[in-house]
Amino acid sequence: MEVTFAKEYSAILKDLLHYLGLNLREMIMEPKIVELPKLYFIGLKAESTMKEIDQVGPVLWGELMSKSQDLDANPELMCLGVCLAPENCGENDTFTYMAGFASDKPLELREGFISHEITACKYAIFTHKGSVMTMGETYDYAYSAWLPNSEYTVKWHEDLELYDDRFDMNNPDKSELDIYIPIKDK
Repeated sequence: MEVTFAKEYSAILKDLLHYLGLNLREMIMEPKIVELPKLYFIGLKAESTMKEIDQVGPVLWGELMSKSQDLDANPELMCLGVCLAPENCGENDTFTYMAGFASDKPLELREGFISHEITACKYAIFTHKGSVMTMGETYDYAYSAWLPNSEYTVKWHEDLELYDDRFDMNNPDKSELDIYIPIKDK
C-alpha cells in the first residue's frame, strides 16, 4: 500500500514539475551508493523518540563538544551521528542516538564515553542542505519516496550522519551534511 502511494505521489509530482517547467533532476535528490568498511566509534549516547530528538540531539552534541575539542580537531576522525533504531521503529518508539567520532582504526576509549563498532554496510548517501532542524524532511524523502522506488530495500543497521567541513551550525543556509541510509539489494 505505501509503495503504491509513493509511486503515485512521485508520478503526480513529476507531472506537476513538468507543468511548471521545472527540471525533476534538479528537484529530486539522487543518492550516491557506497560500501563502508567497519568503523570504530567513540562518543556519547542518549535514548530518544522521533518526537524528542530535536531536543535530545542538540544537548548531546553540546556535551560532546565540551568534552572533545582535541578529537574534533583531528582530521583523521569523522564526526558522526549514529542512529540505532529497532526494525519498523515508529514516531513514538525509543531508539539510541550517538554523537561522536569514528575511524577505520580502533580508538582509545575515554572516561564517560561509549564505544561502538559499526559493521561494514552498503549505504545510500543523501546530502542534506540547511538547518539540522529540517533533517527530518531528508530522512522522509529517503525512506518514503526514494527507497520504495529504488532497486534497494532498507537494511536494519545504523543510520549515519556525517558532519564534515561543509557543516556550519552558525550558517544553516549554507550548511550541508550527509545522511547515510543502510541498504541492501531487493
